Amino acid sequence: MIVAIKPQMNSEQTKASLVMTMQGSALNTRQDVHSQEFDLNCWQPIIFENGCAEDGLTLNQLYEQGKIWSTCDTLQRQLLDLQVALHPKLRDTPMDAARLAAWQQELQEIQRGPIDRWVVYPWSGSAVRVLAPKLYNRLRLDRNRNKITAAEQACLAEQTVGIVGLSVGNAIALSLAMEGLCGHLKLTDMDTIDLSNMNRLRVRVDEIGLHKTVVAARQVFELNPYASLSIFSEGIHEGNIEEFLVGDRKLDILVEECDNIRLKFQLRELASRHRIPVIMETSDRGMLDVERFDVQPDLEPFHGLCAGIQSAQIPHSLSHEDKVVFALPILDSSTVSPRMAASMIDVDESLSTWPQLGSEVALGGASVAAAVRQIGLRKPMTSGRRFVDLQALLATEPNARLAAGAPGHGLKSLENETEKGSEKPSPVDAQIRELVHVACLAPSGGNSQPWRFFHEGKRLWLTLDRQRAHNSFDPYHRGALLAMGAAIRNMELAASHRHWRLKRVEDATCNDCDCIASYMVDGAERDSPRVANPLFNFINKRVTNRGKGTGAPLENGLQRQLIEVAADGQCNLQLLDDAGRLSELAEIVGECDRLRFLNETLNRELVAEVRWSRLEASQRRDGLDLEALQLKPSEIAGLRMLRRPEVAAGLRETGGGNALKDTARNTLASASAVGLLSIDNGAAQHVVQAGKTFQSLWLFATSRGLSLHPMTAAIYMFQVAHDQCLFSERERRLLADLQERFHAILPIGDGHIPLMLFRLSQGVGPATIRALRRPIEDVLLQGPPTRGVQS
Repeated sequence: MIVAIKPQMNSEQTKASLVMTMQGSALNTRQDVHSQEFDLNCWQPIIFENGCAEDGLTLNQLYEQGKIWSTCDTLQRQLLDLQVALHPKLRDTPMDAARLAAWQQELQEIQRGPIDRWVVYPWSGSAVRVLAPKLYNRLRLDRNRNKITAAEQACLAEQTVGIVGLSVGNAIALSLAMEGLCGHLKLTDMDTIDLSNMNRLRVRVDEIGLHKTVVAARQVFELNPYASLSIFSEGIHEGNIEEFLVGDRKLDILVEECDNIRLKFQLRELASRHRIPVIMETSDRGMLDVERFDVQPDLEPFHGLCAGIQSAQIPHSLSHEDKVVFALPILDSSTVSPRMAASMIDVDESLSTWPQLGSEVALGGASVAAAVRQIGLRKPMTSGRRFVDLQALLATEPNARLAAGAPGHGLKSLENETEKGSEKPSPVDAQIRELVHVACLAPSGGNSQPWRFFHEGKRLWLTLDRQRAHNSFDPYHRGALLAMGAAIRNMELAASHRHWRLKRVEDATCNDCDCIASYMVDGAERDSPRVANPLFNFINKRVTNRGKGTGAPLENGLQRQLIEVAADGQCNLQLLDDAGRLSELAEIVGECDRLRFLNETLNRELVAEVRWSRLEASQRRDGLDLEALQLKPSEIAGLRMLRRPEVAAGLRETGGGNALKDTARNTLASASAVGLLSIDNGAAQHVVQAGKTFQSLWLFATSRGLSLHPMTAAIYMFQVAHDQCLFSERERRLLADLQERFHAILPIGDGHIPLMLFRLSQGVGPATIRALRRPIEDVLLQGPPTRGVQS
């Protein structure tokens, strides 16, 4: 009788529409008939038993109706092949009558019934004659021996494996079917085939638009018409997830290859409850993930990389940005291949979705099949991640050992920043200690804190720490000198507030030691009346706040006051508040940010500025606390990937990374105005003086409820745009164009030097985290500075 019928037809409909006959074992052949389509979504073959008159009648009528338009009868070839498989030594022995009779008897005993079947594949209109089930599987899996023994093959045939997601899952399903690694397959995916799938799925052009489940099921049945298989074409959802995992046939192994982040977590939660092991392959660096919930039901999903996250917390629908936020911990950003990491940054910019290669998908099919075999045969297979990284393997010398796992990208152990050999400071005069403390509250690029103080009695020196001041796009240390000026301004305000004398001293003490200023401190109150400066009260309140503002324009009176503050310090301040020009400026600044992120040298320095955890920030007490950057989770995820130089190099090579412009775009979109501070003399003392002015400007803005956010990368990159060692020819041309566009928006006079570009915003909420400062003991040293102190 018919053992499998066309889906969506009941048995009576089948009898009425598929009635044909088979006389003996032969089909009549006609080549001039035209196909009449079956249901487009049919996926099960129709199997007809040889010798059954009813099946023969149905088969012939199918042919007469034009439902079959090609036949293939290779039974004799299959029988000869089977004879060799069962009796290799008889390969070249002639088949006499006695041997033929014995052979036929042997086949009857194996199959216990007719030895052949006709199989009709409705989707292709093909009728194929094949061996009956036991003989077919015996021959089809013959070449598995003895890599898989007969006993092991029988054990594996008892397994039920479910596959969620049929991109990599398609290759996995075919690998399992080819090797006979399970007795029943459950397949699910809600998507259909698109042309863009055909770089990694072995499908035909005429299958575009078909359900992936239907295509995969057909492919499995074309390998093995006797396969046991069920499909869930609507995908997995609340109403059928339990049925998929445990209904009818409980899964022995779950292979999870879906894109739905919420479903990934939900499947693991239920797999843990039902003690089903989960396998995942990512098609990137050959990463194979195994979670043995069957023996470790309390195992944290994804090995604890997403600790505390549960499926119920994840929305059903996620934007790409939100997907990246969840996906990166799952994948572990330190192990993702450079090109995949770079691609994730460019999705929805220059890429439509995450890339996959056909070769990597095929490798995934092979590695998951091996894992299914290992678990199914109860061989050692612990939870964890393995990397079958062919690219890394091929890059090594032949026979070199390749350690499984990711290259190390972890943070180096943190060391005390105090220089070895520097003297511990003796007890410090209270006034000097307070002045240094207030000075260190000044802002500095990347919170580098490029200062060092020396004291002897009432004498205080402020020196430049060149190692901390170094930045490749600031060879003149202008950013550091601005910071020194801001530190001096804080000391002056503190001295004035305390009514102390702070007298500038000029002598030869500081020759060759980068001394910026030297002071005598007198803690006695001055005879003149005390004049309070209200800006002092805002030193502790001043902070870099990168939050979004309302975009409301500044009042004219406030603009005038800001410009006057700058003019008092002999600096020029331009304020830009035109929305159109701000938008163009955002594109320029964003492109400079992209270049900075992707340039090998500048990326390395930028990564070194960031403190990637609160622990690191609290131990180092310098640099930019990642949380203080006030980035969106997706931007933090991208930044974590960009800390790997090979990721930045990949984006630089492909001209990608356009998403890296978004932070500047979003930041300036909420600005009330952008300010550009410039001077007409670039000598060090003039830059220091400009730093004092800028600090006054920032404190004044704070006193008026304005948020000030420095955005200096662009103007500093412009001053080294010609550097052939730092930038490629293409980058130099791009920077020259960007600089020309920049100064068309914010023109400065001939000979003027731009020092600070910053955003002013209103309505920004309070900053959640303040940048930490190094302990006084690390920056204040005993004795005068001497030659060679600064390295």
